[in-house]
Amino acid sequence: RIDRAMKKDKADVIITEIGGTVGEYENILFLEAIRILKHKKPNDVILVLVSYLPYQGDGKELKTKPTQHAVRNLHLAGLHPDIIIARAKTPINGKSKEKIAFNCGVDEREVISAPDVASIYEVPINFEKDNITNLLLEKFGIKSRVATNKNFSEWRHFVKTIQNPRGLVKIGIVGESFTTGDYILSESYISVIEAIKHAAYAFKREPEIEWIDLSEFEPKAKSYRRKLSKLSNYGGIIVPGGFGSRGVESKLNAIR
Repeated sequence: RIDRAMKKDKADVIITEIGGTVGEYENILFLEAIRILKHKKPNDVILVLVSYLPYQGDGKELKTKPTQHAVRNLHLAGLHPDIIIARAKTPINGKSKEKIAFNCGVDEREVISAPDVASIYEVPINFEKDNITNLLLEKFGIKSRVATNKNFSEWRHFVKTIQNPRGLVKIGIVGESFTTGDYILSESYISVIEAIKHAAYAFKREPEIEWIDLSEFEPKAKSYRRKLSKLSNYGGIIVPGGFGSRGVESKLNAIR
């Protein structure tokens, strides 16, 4: 299926994510498919392992044992990682890289630090600190046509805009099923949220999103008129489509 997808779309690169944890029975067939593909096209397939490094104690020493076990489980499936993405709360130091490289059978430069960042858009820049672009090109035997620094200049400018907005823009999203207890289920509207962010960043603004329960706009709800009037406090209102007829009248009231 990976081959078919590549031929159908005439793709130069196919990225295949195998979810879950190495060693789970659910992904055995997928790992076997990658093993066969790697065997048939050894120079065209790169295996990247993403592994989390927990920390222990006040010194926040990063523990590499889970990563070592993950690599050994990959070996049981007939696979060996070409690159290890080391996820952690903080950037991993040279000592941790050396330890992972020695115990997992990779070069130190093939261990890429992936610490927590404020924005997902900082991830590529962070990877580039470990020279991941040139590493991938080298493994594929591809010569870069443009200097890496030049490739990332526009992206760095974009991230700088996110980090230094000129002001806020307040956006309200009217919908249903936002919460479960005290937790907001923002993932239900992830595409809407990301679209708002991109639109705000284009105008050098930081989006401030507020969730508005559509039940507030039912004609029988308490303070119905007052709650309708508060919509004027927002720079924009979004009423995403729902499922079925539930809440349609309330959504129409908010739109009006």
